Amino acid sequence: MQSFLRSQKTKTNYNLVSKTLLFLDCICGSTTGGLGLLGLYINEHNVSLINQTLETLTEYCQGPCHENQNCIATHESNGLHIIIALILSDINPLAKTRMDLVLELKNNASKLLLAIMESRADSENAERILQSMPIDQLVSFYYFSCSICLSSQVFITFPVQSVCLLKFLLLFLFNLSVCLEFLLLFLFNLSVCLEFLLLFLFNLSVCLEFLLFFLFNLSVFLVCLFSVMGRRLSIY
Repeated sequence: MQSFLRSQKTKTNYNLVSKTLLFLDCICGSTTGGLGLLGLYINEHNVSLINQTLETLTEYCQGPCHENQNCIATHESNGLHIIIALILSDINPLAKTRMDLVLELKNNASKLLLAIMESRADSENAERILQSMPIDQLVSFYYFSCSICLSSQVFITFPVQSVCLLKFLLLFLFNLSVCLEFLLLFLFNLSVCLEFLLLFLFNLSVCLEFLLFFLFNLSVFLVCLFSVMGRRLSIY
């Protein structure tokens, strides 16, 4: 069923995954070049629609459906850039009045990011995410979010929404921590591979050194041999 949403294998094919991502692209303003100004496009009236779109895209990836994951990660509308921008952006002025809605939005965006990486044997999507969002930037944002959670200022500013704020903030931090775990594990595996590669190259260089030493000694031996043979021939 998940694959059917992307490809019906008929003469007229409707890729609902791609169309849903295009809808998210339009509503977040990236088609007008305003991806860095999400706060101007996201407001109290359309945030629920964006949340529903993010949840729908997350469901497309469930199973997991690797083809749908790849469709979102490699889409020409830069789907990953939109998702990451939703996670990292301040989304003002909405955040100044309805922080609970902003955190709910970030929570759904982080769920989608996790769904794109879920249960994959390869590292393609992790690499794409790291290309769009350096790991140090995500770590910095994670610590910043933790500091908000430990601070009482945000709950004093929004006393009515404090329960929802705490709920969505904790969920968001959990999703971010899992996302960081995935990406750091990928980087660790990459570093281990590089370590083995460097070790192999070192052993190869040692082998080449021994080979050159052997060839050098062989050449010295052959020179001596030919010199002795030359002397004997000259005597005869």
